[in-house]
Amino acid sequence: MKTSNILIFGAFGGCCPTIAKMASYYSTHPAPDIPQISTYIGLGLFAILGAFIAVGFGAKELKAAIIAGIAAPGLVTNIVNGAASANVPTPPEAFISSGFFVSAAAAQEFPVGERIAGFRGGDVLQLNTQWSGPDTSQAQVDYRFVDANGTYLPGGGTLTAGETGTVVPVPEGATQIAIADALTPLPEGESMANIAIKTAPTLGGDLLWALGAQRRYQVDDITVTFGQ
Repeated sequence: MKTSNILIFGAFGGCCPTIAKMASYYSTHPAPDIPQISTYIGLGLFAILGAFIAVGFGAKELKAAIIAGIAAPGLVTNIVNGAASANVPTPPEAFISSGFFVSAAAAQEFPVGERIAGFRGGDVLQLNTQWSGPDTSQAQVDYRFVDANGTYLPGGGTLTAGETGTVVPVPEGATQIAIADALTPLPEGESMANIAIKTAPTLGGDLLWALGAQRRYQVDDITVTFGQ
């Protein structure tokens, strides 16, 4: 059997596990997002690995080359999953529930403050959230209030997908609300904020996904409007 044929079928075998995983993902998600270019880079790495392992193991038949290629991604997948388990971030830096990950920029760690001593005229704000993007069932981001000097005030909390209409007190002196890394001015007299949060895959997340890790997403866009 020609070495070139062994290389080709070994490369095909190396791609098979990732292709199967992608097929499973896109068959179970009604509104799937397009894979990032890094997904195909990971697929190419597995093709190269599968091809060389097929030749290295001395495969003489095409079916043996495919089997050797299929076994190749398992080596990398175990390493990637082990590294991911050892480096899972904890809130408030990130969340990784049902495949979600908020980048360090989006999930900044807010300073811990005392309990709110008083509110701006007793004001409260109703937070109506609407999430869009892939698999937002367990998504969440933090929010805090900020004064005119850019100082984070005591209080705040977490916005969780599936929960909306949360009424929160507005700390005295608050002029802005920070949702993840998005700062929005607070208009006087408004008591309702409509928050649209969109999630999307990342280059690094999709590369690791192609290499066997769980798919991860980050907050891609936050839009805040006030009023009914």
